[in-house]
Amino acid sequence: MPKKGKGRGRGRGNVKPLDENKAEPTVGREDFPKLETTTRSSKPASIPGSSSDCNSKSHLLFQGRDDFPKLETTTSCSSKPASIPAASSDCNSTSHLTSQGEKNLSKELDKFSLLEGETSSAKLDEKTVAKFAPRPNFGKAGRPIKLISNYFPVNFQAGTIYHYDVEIISLDQLAKYGKPVKKMTAAEAAGKFTRIEHQLNRNVGKIICREVIEKLVSTELLQSYNPVYDGVKNIFTSKPLPFKQKMSFTVELEAGDRKRKYEVVIKPIRKENGSNATDLHSLLKTYEGQSEFVMAVNCIMNHRKTASSQIQVGRSFFYLNQPNKISLGEGLEVWFGYNQSLHLTHNGPAVVINMAAKAFHKSGPVLDYVKDVLRRDITCGGSMKPHEVKRLEEALKGLKVRGMHLPYPRKYIIEGISKLTAEELKIQYEGNEMSIAHYYKIKYTRLLYPHLPCLFMRSSSNQTYIPFENCSVIEGQPKLGTLNGPLAGKMIRRTAISPSDKFNAIAHNAQIVKKESGEKMASYKLFMDLNFKNVEGRVIDRPSLFYQGNNICDPDNRGVWRMEGKNFYKSSINIESWILLNFSEECKMDALRHFIDIFLKTSKRVGLHFGRLQEVKNFNRYDKTEEALNYAQRTNAKFAVIVLSRKDTAHNYDEIKFIADYKLGFVTQCIEDVVLFKINDQIANNICLKINIKLGGINHILKNRPRVLTKPVIILGADAIHSPRGSGCPSIAAVVGSMDAWPSKYKVECRVQENPDGNKISQELILDIQKMVENLLKGFRENTGGKYPEKIIFFRDGVSEGQFLTVRNEEVTAVQKASYEIIGKIMPITYIIVQKRHQTRFRPHNPKDGVGRGCNIPPGTTVDADITHPDLFDYFLNSHEGIQGTSKPAHYTVLHDDNNFDADELQMLSYHLCYTYGKCNRSVSIPAPVLYADLACYRAKKYADFHMIKTRPNGSSQSSSRLPEYVREAINSMGQYRNNMFFL
Repeated sequence: MPKKGKGRGRGRGNVKPLDENKAEPTVGREDFPKLETTTRSSKPASIPGSSSDCNSKSHLLFQGRDDFPKLETTTSCSSKPASIPAASSDCNSTSHLTSQGEKNLSKELDKFSLLEGETSSAKLDEKTVAKFAPRPNFGKAGRPIKLISNYFPVNFQAGTIYHYDVEIISLDQLAKYGKPVKKMTAAEAAGKFTRIEHQLNRNVGKIICREVIEKLVSTELLQSYNPVYDGVKNIFTSKPLPFKQKMSFTVELEAGDRKRKYEVVIKPIRKENGSNATDLHSLLKTYEGQSEFVMAVNCIMNHRKTASSQIQVGRSFFYLNQPNKISLGEGLEVWFGYNQSLHLTHNGPAVVINMAAKAFHKSGPVLDYVKDVLRRDITCGGSMKPHEVKRLEEALKGLKVRGMHLPYPRKYIIEGISKLTAEELKIQYEGNEMSIAHYYKIKYTRLLYPHLPCLFMRSSSNQTYIPFENCSVIEGQPKLGTLNGPLAGKMIRRTAISPSDKFNAIAHNAQIVKKESGEKMASYKLFMDLNFKNVEGRVIDRPSLFYQGNNICDPDNRGVWRMEGKNFYKSSINIESWILLNFSEECKMDALRHFIDIFLKTSKRVGLHFGRLQEVKNFNRYDKTEEALNYAQRTNAKFAVIVLSRKDTAHNYDEIKFIADYKLGFVTQCIEDVVLFKINDQIANNICLKINIKLGGINHILKNRPRVLTKPVIILGADAIHSPRGSGCPSIAAVVGSMDAWPSKYKVECRVQENPDGNKISQELILDIQKMVENLLKGFRENTGGKYPEKIIFFRDGVSEGQFLTVRNEEVTAVQKASYEIIGKIMPITYIIVQKRHQTRFRPHNPKDGVGRGCNIPPGTTVDADITHPDLFDYFLNSHEGIQGTSKPAHYTVLHDDNNFDADELQMLSYHLCYTYGKCNRSVSIPAPVLYADLACYRAKKYADFHMIKTRPNGSSQSSSRLPEYVREAINSMGQYRNNMFFL
């Protein structure tokens, strides 16, 4: 029977302070032991020994090997470097370092100590200050350019801020689930919440927390202290609250026809001096203090005068009244707002303000939402097809809706769609069995569309079914996760604006921030300047490129070049025979012949040699992909071009890559039919670029390599991607490593992220990075005539500033251990974080300095002063042309640098690597190895996604334990192509 629930709404309630000296509540965070900070010792219990293949021969498989001086290498079991501890005589067995080997490793790690003034064996805790790489100097290379940034300086006077911890407990949940019967051990606390704590806290979400705190601070007791709340665990005030230890309050909120009670516990967060008071100026003197300063000021700025009319998503704010929202289709629309955040710079703190655009779910009747998703009206009769139900369920799951059949507002969360219609779905009501349609007829009102299925709602007890027509989507729900390809492209086109228009909008947004937050900031003696911060930048020289025969190509000022009359620097193996498989019913034979003609002419012109075309084979959308690929392999074709219909590209592409890469070891190139219809020399050239690299070729190289690349150096790029929360899909990490001197060829290592206990979870750290780097170092040696790299340069994507310390202490150490394990000593490492998800933007002060139609900042624009961090070694580098909208520079932060590079060296290297990306003839936004790691992650995720779809059709968790082995197996199954960049 449909479950009647009590509405939960926002309303007035009571706030009652509890006795400060009263016994502490027995439920909540205080009942669980504090987690002990993990310590790290430089002496691991067991570290694998040297695993180089003692019987392998050196292979000269790369171009330019003569540029590398030879290093002493291990070529037999009996000849080991003196610095490597003796390993087992069986070169194929797993060995471990002896105790002497552990001591040697400890000494090596001490040389490259991670801690200021301490050896690597020291314990790490939250108070440890990492010895981040210091800024060696400011860059000088390049021509100067005057820029305008979206930074607004913040001036502040001497003032004190008071920091408090806040905990909110649902007393209704406490009464329902009772007190915990025991305290958790440290191991239990480190693993999972108990069911009791989960139930107590799961319904006290951020929205409720803010309502509770708003109710609390509106009382006379706290209002005069200017409290601000971060929405999670922290409250800051401009004056000390009237209690020294802790205080508990009871807050009541009206929720429909009843009240909900919450207990709020506030207690001071003591500093080392025993006080919770901190002078703002003193916070800027330490790295930890800087983090607290930024958190506190962001919290103050996020306090809005008109908070009830805005929705906060991360650090972005959107007004509920959206006059300019744009429909995207599929139940989504674009909302516009602004983003604000505080940054520390060389010239003091500044607020970074930018435009924000976000996809939101359309509000209104669910039937209208369904019509937009399916592009048809389901009320006109007829049942939904299975693929429509699946598509609709994916769009609706997790959406908050309002029940329109009740006399009071009631909110629900959609869990899924019933398999039966309202006429077919039976329930028990007052001892009688009846359909949902009949129940609504006698209980509420007659259904207009009883032939439709029902929505079933998320519930902790009985399943609740509500017909589509009785639900309305609640306003202001952002789309979680990423948009699919067509929607993402549409959103980019709809939201892209020129730099001048963007900065005009930012100036308007700055006025809004001042109006909304200026009064609260002033109460803490903080004052925001409304003038843009002017910045001095430099435009670094772009590199020249080599093609076959040392033909030189010079990119233009947009970072674009044409390879007319030039062959690839190194063509891949001759493709003796190939086949074309056509899965598009719209693509007829005339279009295929036209494509083949242009494609073969272009490939010959660039030096890519195709042999006989075995066959052009047509399939329809219902043919099995695996049978088609097996057919292609039986023809003895070495390569397949596959034409896909845009309607089915997403699913077919995943399946093709899964089968071709994993099962058959067969190289494929997929093309959408809409691209084939527009085929011309440029499109054909872009297709050839990818094919040549996939099959082991090199498209182009740098003419004048940066000085650091003239000796054996391995360039590593790494990324990790995470599935949406609740999807059941694991996180995947990839590391790529350069295998030649240019660097142009890369090998990849991928992993599904695992906990030590074997559970897959979303991990920001790359957990198996040591083994991944070890394998890449072995690959480097195999591909460079027995040489090991003298330096390691690591570009890491996907790390936020809050994770710098963890990455610095864990991943850098793992790379050092990998170096010691394979080479016998720790090679100098430079570890650079590359960030694209930031809000910093620039425009030229003089539009004549811009490039392109929008007058964007030119490729090579570098900023390492004025607005960069006061203590870290960081710089902004725009390396690509902004084709549409406003260019976003990449932000580089050097966490670790044993190589002692100066600013110009690293900035030049970072920029020139953006010209080595093989998929296009233009510079890209971040260094090529980072993009390659991202593509490898994406391909591995497609393997995992397809595997899970095939093995978990009903969402069960079976077979998930095989995913780590499965992804490794998929990558290793590429046969002769496994060391090539097949993931492009």
